Amino acid sequence: VHHGLDAIAMVNGILQQLPMVRPLVLVLKQFLSDRGLLTAYTGGLSSYGLFLMVTRYLQEQPSSWGDCGSLLMGFLDFYGNSFDPRAMGISVGRRQYFARRTPMPYPVVYQPPMAVPLIPTP
Repeated sequence: VHHGLDAIAMVNGILQQLPMVRPLVLVLKQFLSDRGLLTAYTGGLSSYGLFLMVTRYLQEQPSSWGDCGSLLMGFLDFYGNSFDPRAMGISVGRRQYFARRTPMPYPVVYQPPMAVPLIPTP
């Protein structure tokens, strides 16, 4: 659980460690906003929740990765097709996915696939 100043320090640290978080979050925020899904109290996703999801996904990717388009597509594929929010949770601090049905998180065997570079079409 993150609160106030601790959350600010964590977010700033992540933005320094994973610079690709910022552009991905901005694109996804616009995508969700256009569809009315960026407000948590109306059933959408909060900006902070989105930030944590992007961070957790990028923690699994090679640190040298710089192709924002491939990372975006990989993120959408993972959270759209593989991640089940009813059964799994994410922990940015522990760098793991966990089963939600247990009181203490434990690592899940599944790891998201690495993002695949987009091949330009001629």
